[in-house]
Amino acid sequence: MTAQVRSLGRDPLWPIALITLLAAGLRAVGLNSPLWYDEIATVVYSLQQPLIDVVTSYPSNNDHPFYSLLAKLCMIAFGTSDWSVRLPAVVFGVLSVPALYLFARAIAPWPVAIASALFLAVSYHPVWFSQNARGYTMLLFFALVCTHLLWNALVRGLAVRASYTAYALCLALAAYTHLTMVILGLVHGASALVYLAVTGDRGTVWRRLGPAAAAFAGAAALTVLLYAPMLGDVVGFFLDGARQQTGTKAGDVATPGWAVLVAVRELTQAFGGPLPFALACLVLLAGGIHFLRHEPFLAATIALTIPAMVLASSALGRPIFPRFFFFQAGFFLLAAVQGLWLLSGALMRLLGLGRAHLLLFSLICVAGALAGSPALVRNYKLPKQDYTSAAAAIAALSEKGAVFTIGTTLELPLNSYLKLGLPTLPDATAFTEAERRLGRFHVAYTFDQYLRSAFPDLWEATIQRCREQARITSSIEGGDIVILECGAGT
Repeated sequence: MTAQVRSLGRDPLWPIALITLLAAGLRAVGLNSPLWYDEIATVVYSLQQPLIDVVTSYPSNNDHPFYSLLAKLCMIAFGTSDWSVRLPAVVFGVLSVPALYLFARAIAPWPVAIASALFLAVSYHPVWFSQNARGYTMLLFFALVCTHLLWNALVRGLAVRASYTAYALCLALAAYTHLTMVILGLVHGASALVYLAVTGDRGTVWRRLGPAAAAFAGAAALTVLLYAPMLGDVVGFFLDGARQQTGTKAGDVATPGWAVLVAVRELTQAFGGPLPFALACLVLLAGGIHFLRHEPFLAATIALTIPAMVLASSALGRPIFPRFFFFQAGFFLLAAVQGLWLLSGALMRLLGLGRAHLLLFSLICVAGALAGSPALVRNYKLPKQDYTSAAAAIAALSEKGAVFTIGTTLELPLNSYLKLGLPTLPDATAFTEAERRLGRFHVAYTFDQYLRSAFPDLWEATIQRCREQARITSSIEGGDIVILECGAGT
C-alpha cells in the first residue's frame, strides 16, 4: 500500500489542475448575489470600520478576524461590492481543493485523492461556503494543511523542523480566523501525546516530544500575539456571555440536537434524497474504519474534534451551528471516497471483475458528482437572503401605511445596513398598542425560530393576528423574509 499511496511524483498534474479550475468557475457563478445576515454583520461591525479598527476590535464571535482583515484589504483594492467582500472565501475555497488532494494522496490511492478533490470542487456546501463572506473556507484549508503537516512531522518524520514550523504558523492563522480552532490544536496536542506514548520507547518519546511541544507552544504564542491588539475585547466578550449581536437567545435555539437535525436535513437535500444520503453514510463508515486501522492517529484526531468542540461550546453556553464543523468537510469526503473505493473493489472481486474496479469506481464518482447538481443549481437560483428585494417591497408598503420589524432580527440588515429606519415592535404590548393606534399595519421578520424563543408573546400575537402578504425565499435554514398584514379585519 505504501508504494501505491505515496508515489506522488509520478502522478499526472493535469487532472487536479482541471478540477481546481472547475472549482474556481463554479465559485465565480453568482458571486455578487445579495449578502445574508451574518455577512452583513461582518460588513457593518468590521468592514465598514477603519482598517485599524478591524485589527484592534472584536465585536463578537461572529467576527472572523483574519477573514475580516483580508476582506477589508479586498474592499480597499477592488471597491465595495458583494463579490469583493467574498473574495477571500472564494480563494481559500479553491485552494482547499488541491490541499485535500495532497493530503489524500499521502494516505490513499491516486483515484481516491482525485475523486475526493472532485467532490470538494463540485458539491453544494463547499460551493456555498466559498460564496459566503465568512472564514469557513479558510478554516477548511487550514485544517487540511495543519493536519497534513502534523502527520508529516509526527508520523512520517519528514522535514520535521520545517513541518512543525509551518504547522505552528498554520494553526495560529486558523485560530486567528476563529477561536474554535484552538480546540483543534488541543485535540492535535492530546492525540500527538498519546501517539508518542504508544509508538515509542521512553528515550524516543522524549526526543520526539521536544519539537512537537515547541510547535504547539509556538502556535499558542503566535495566536496570543495576533489577538493582542484586541485581547481586551476578546476577554470581555467571553466573560460577558449574555452579550449577543442579535439580541436573541441564540443558545436556546442552536443546541447540539438542533444542529444535528439541521445538518442531516441539509445533507439529505444536498445528496439528492434519503437513500443517497444513507449510502454516503455507509461508505463513510467503511472509509472511517479503514483509516482507523491504517492511520489511527489521523482517524482519532478527526473523529474527536467535533465532540470536543460541542463540549466546549456547551460548557461556555455558546450556540452550536452545523456550519461550525464545515472545516471537517475535506476529511469526511476523503473517508467516504475511500470507503467507496474499498466497497466497489470488494464487489468487483466478488463478481470476478477485479480489472474493472477502476472503471466502476470512476462511473460511480461521476454519477455522484452529477447527482448533486440540482442542489448546486438551487444555490445559484436562490440567494442566501435577499434583503434588497425585501427593502423594495417594504418601501412600497410604507407609502400606504406603517411598517414595523418585530423582535430584533431585521434591525441589523434593514436599518443598520440598508438604512431604512424602520421602527421595531419589541414585545406583545407594543404590538397591541400599534393595533389600537393604527388599525392596520404591516410587520416583517426573519429567522422565526429565534423570535419564537426570545419573544414568545410577540410571536404568538403575530401569527394569530396577522396574515402573510409576501415571502422572500432564502436558501438559509429559516432565513425567509416574511411580510405580514396585521390589524382589524386581517
